[in-house]
Amino acid sequence: MRDTKMGTAFEQYNATLQHEITVMEGIQRDLMEVVSETIDQLRSMDGMTFLLNELLWLEGEGRSDIQLSLVKNKG
Repeated sequence: MRDTKMGTAFEQYNATLQHEITVMEGIQRDLMEVVSETIDQLRSMDGMTFLLNELLWLEGEGRSDIQLSLVKNKG
């Protein structure tokens, strides 16, 4: 009877482990899709669009402590 309980416990553990692996593979696949899409978007941008996006990000909420100095002082 003890072997049956051990077998059942092992089967439950194995099933749980297989489920967790499946979930992690799904998360990894989703993450890779996001990274690929981001890289594709960056590759399709020209320099000015990229700069504008970065400037807009800097002006976003919670980043008010970052100040840009776009004027070069001569002298």
